[in-house]
Amino acid sequence: MKKNIKTILIIAAVIIVLILLAIPKLKSSEDSTNGSGVKSAGPLPVSAHITKYEVLDNRVLTTGTVLANEEVDLKSEVNGKVTKILFHEGSYVNAGDLLVKINDADLQAQLQSAKSRLELQKDTEYRQKQLLEKEAISQEDYDMTANQLQVNQAEVELIKAQIDKTEIRAPFSGIVGLKNVSEGSFVNNSTIIEACRI
Repeated sequence: MKKNIKTILIIAAVIIVLILLAIPKLKSSEDSTNGSGVKSAGPLPVSAHITKYEVLDNRVLTTGTVLANEEVDLKSEVNGKVTKILFHEGSYVNAGDLLVKINDADLQAQLQSAKSRLELQKDTEYRQKQLLEKEAISQEDYDMTANQLQVNQAEVELIKAQIDKTEIRAPFSGIVGLKNVSEGSFVNNSTIIEACRI
């Protein structure tokens, strides 16, 4: 029994010594923590950002191919020399704007000649109409003159239509592309002059 008490006293003394040795360690550990078990080594560094109102631009950058809604290669209906180019590459044009003029000097001369014949035939028809009313000429003679008047009018309209073909106009409003000809170039109906697109 004495032996048991002695053993208990030794164990109790060892425990007391251990406790006395551990108390300073526990005390210094409590001083160096902030109560939550985290060491406090002074103020914590904080990074901050002041926010402000701004519009976010939600853009997506990507590669792609742009296709025109309408596109046409402009060609001349007649052969001839280009005398004027009235557009700039990449510019916007309205439908019907004159883009290219082809030499029409010979057609203009033919038109003047046809107009002169037409005026002469109008005068002849007017005189013969008056003679017909007086029964001085036959109906057949007057009909031949009236028919020639119509032929001369048709000739003038034909030459005007040919002159219109020397003017290349924008078929619709849009952007003109790169020109493939210059002033002085000779073009025919297979020459691509430029492209027009919307």
